[in-house]
Amino acid sequence: MWAPAPGLKVYLAMGETDMRKSVNGLSLIVSEVLEQDPFNRKNPLLGP
Repeated sequence: MWAPAPGLKVYLAMGETDMRKSVNGLSLIVSEVLEQDPFNRKNPLLGP
């Protein structure tokens, strides 16, 4: 079982997301809807 690190914030986007979008399209959703920087090193969603 996966246990998140203390203080870790997890954001979930509810609703439909077209996973056929490119990284550019998904990062635009993250920046506009979640108001987060998708390429921030502390945010592993779209980062390396």
